[in-house]
Amino acid sequence: MYATLIQYTLALACLLFVVSLPIWKLPIAATMRRVAGALFLLAFLPSVFFGLLPASPPSSGDAGTTGPAINPLEAVGGLVLLSLVAYAILALRKRLKKNPKDAWSEYVSLRSSGKRPVGSDPRTTHTASLFEEEP
Repeated sequence: MYATLIQYTLALACLLFVVSLPIWKLPIAATMRRVAGALFLLAFLPSVFFGLLPASPPSSGDAGTTGPAINPLEAVGGLVLLSLVAYAILALRKRLKKNPKDAWSEYVSLRSSGKRPVGSDPRTTHTASLFEEEP
């Protein structure tokens, strides 16, 4: 029963996270990602809690039956491989992302093209209004 609850909790966390990605700018998406993170942690909380408790001594019928041993070199190799994949994804995102233009680059591109900004030119002293009659 607990395995089914953990499976459903993980599935719901993944579903909420994936649904929040296309609408990432909206406030509801941030809430969905927070709920997904909470559900993800909630799914793994029992295993962390019971993993911190000391193991009970094996009973007479369970002698010699232990879980599979994890090789430390395999664990380190897996983490290195995962970090390389994460770095490649971040490098790809950086190449595909458009940088927003700042005010200085807009000003430089405007001045170098020979265009003038719309508005009054401060070098002229003509301050007459279009609606006033000239004397």
